[in-house]
Amino acid sequence: MRTFSALIFGLIFVQATQSQSKDIDSFEIARLDTIILKANSYYETNLDSALYILDGIKNDVDATGDVHLKSRTILTRSKMLMRKKEYASIIELLQFNLNASHELSPLSMAKTYRDLGNSYRMQVIPDSAVINLTRALKLANEAMNTRTISLCYLDLGLVYYESGEKELGDDFFEKSMKYSENSEIMKSHKKFITDNENRPVPMDLTIEMAMDIVRIAKKENNINLLAVAYSDVRNHYFRIGEYDKSLEFADKELEVRSQLKFDATIPLTRYDIATIHARKQNWNTAIRFYQMAEERATDTLKLSIYQGMKEAYSALGNTSASLSSLEKYIEVKDSVAQLNIRTSIAELATKYQTELKEEQIKTLNAESELQSAQISRQRTT
Repeated sequence: MRTFSALIFGLIFVQATQSQSKDIDSFEIARLDTIILKANSYYETNLDSALYILDGIKNDVDATGDVHLKSRTILTRSKMLMRKKEYASIIELLQFNLNASHELSPLSMAKTYRDLGNSYRMQVIPDSAVINLTRALKLANEAMNTRTISLCYLDLGLVYYESGEKELGDDFFEKSMKYSENSEIMKSHKKFITDNENRPVPMDLTIEMAMDIVRIAKKENNINLLAVAYSDVRNHYFRIGEYDKSLEFADKELEVRSQLKFDATIPLTRYDIATIHARKQNWNTAIRFYQMAEERATDTLKLSIYQGMKEAYSALGNTSASLSSLEKYIEVKDSVAQLNIRTSIAELATKYQTELKEEQIKTLNAESELQSAQISRQRTT
């Protein structure tokens, strides 16, 4: 009887503890959401303060393990970095949302792809901008969020307009007006938005969207866009572990890129193919593609290549070749570190000279104002 009572008490205690833990988690998420809103309130007036607030809660957000909360934080930071024109940082930052796309809502992913598209647009990479904005548009349509649909049409219009295709740009601008916030379409979709905001994006839809871009590129005979589209499909299959399908599209991507003269991304594509073979434990084939990727690779890419070669040779039991790859890795890493140091010194020197000149100008202005005041006093006496 005592054992049974103890068991019942234990179950009640566990349930109470779990319930209390959930309440604490909910309270913590609500607290952090409030701070994110506070950061947003500083967005227009004091951007540095807004980013400082987000930096202060980064560890707390990570500690909750809540994917949706982290995604909201990332999208808030992305918006701020856009104003600071730190486009490369935005692309790197949004990788978390891309990797967690199967857990996030269509609306969250639409905002993610829109930020990616605009980052590429601002770096004048129109093909990548169109791919990501088109995907954002499709997700915004699925979420029935007409404000985001309107913004995506507007962004696509800007891409085409800036690329010289003004008629196509005007078409997208007109579509953007159709979905403006005051339209009847938005009013009719509000209930759907509320009901479906947190529904996850299925992976098959993500791949389907990528294949839509492939079809568009083929129809327009746009080789650049087709190469980027194949790369996108390949990445999606890689993320879900379908390496054979990933390899199929990687080979297609390399074939298309080989038709382009002086395509600087060929080494990266070869590296990606090597990585897929490494996942399949085709070590010799992986090494062959790593070696091909080494030609014309940037120092940053070489670090990844030598790391991959080291692991591949180690898996084959070739200790000597593995050690040689490690030595190459260390050599390039030291070279990159030295370059970064020299760049930092040059930037500091430039900043010092600029500040020195500003101080000199201020001093000269002050002296000029003092002389003018003295002359003015002399005239009045």
